[in-house]
Amino acid sequence: MDLKQQILHYYRVDELSLREIARRTGADRKTVTRLINAYEAAIKADPDMGIDEFLATKPKYTAREYEPRVMRDVVAKEIDRCLKENDGRLGNGMRRQCIKNTDIHRQLMEKGLTVSYSGVCKYIRKKKNERASKGEDVYLRIHREPGIECEFDWCEVKLFLDGIPTTLMMAVFCFPYSKGRMAYLFHRQDTLAYMESHRDFFRDCAGVPHVMVYDNMRVAVVFDEKDKKPTTALMRLSTYYKFEWRFCNARSGWEKGNVERSVDYVRGRAFTSRVDFDDIAYEEVVDAATLISSNGVKTFTADHFKVALQTMKSKNEPFREEQKTDEFIEIETGSEDILSQLENVMENGTKLPE
Repeated sequence: MDLKQQILHYYRVDELSLREIARRTGADRKTVTRLINAYEAAIKADPDMGIDEFLATKPKYTAREYEPRVMRDVVAKEIDRCLKENDGRLGNGMRRQCIKNTDIHRQLMEKGLTVSYSGVCKYIRKKKNERASKGEDVYLRIHREPGIECEFDWCEVKLFLDGIPTTLMMAVFCFPYSKGRMAYLFHRQDTLAYMESHRDFFRDCAGVPHVMVYDNMRVAVVFDEKDKKPTTALMRLSTYYKFEWRFCNARSGWEKGNVERSVDYVRGRAFTSRVDFDDIAYEEVVDAATLISSNGVKTFTADHFKVALQTMKSKNEPFREEQKTDEFIEIETGSEDILSQLENVMENGTKLPE
């Protein structure tokens, strides 16, 4: 039985005195008196429901607030030194090797500084609360100019192509000012895909932004000791299209947060309602090869195949080899199988190999 209920039982049913109730329950007589007075006040305020409210009320205790009496300046400085050492280890990824409160207390005792373990914990808790109230990190909204910057990132897209589960890589571009987004699918995340995605993006936009923003992706960044340097592919692209680049800091996703959000947005809008797609049919490969060879093209690239497919779909637009763009990008990533099929068709006729 609960102590409060037991005291009320002795008082209401057995009609014992306060001294006898205190003796039987082992509670202090002041505690018994306080509970009985609170019960009488509750009954007087509400005769019907007063006892239920009184029994449902949980006891309240006032916590004592006081400064540790033995926390001298020399002890506080030693604890602050340990906390500063922990900050350095956290920054170096040594979270599991930080100095614990018990270790700090042990070091203080070894140095002859008399202080209780609870006092050390209270001082450290106080310091943590002060840091939390200061708000060390402050983020400001960045003002963007139209068309000045464009952010780039990769993401994975899992689809079914002809019933086969396939993981594709999606190159996503985003303008921070207008939130304009474009994305392109590739079979791999390599240099060829990186360069072709930029070529297609600049062509579709009919322009080039002043600055391209990247994170620490291998196709764009080379780490030379502690410095970041652009890859050869990025140098060639920037020289040809005349744009500058900016690299984000490590583990700082907010520096290109627009494209980080755009990755989820594009993937959610494009590949949630449908994940099953048909791959390119052999008939289309045969027709494309026939169209390319009939126009006298012997050395072809993936661009020829794209132009041939576009010509077959439009039906009114003639095949023109000059539709190819940026010849230094010769093969589309993931199109090696298609190109080998085209080559076999153009050499051996319209019958594809089994």
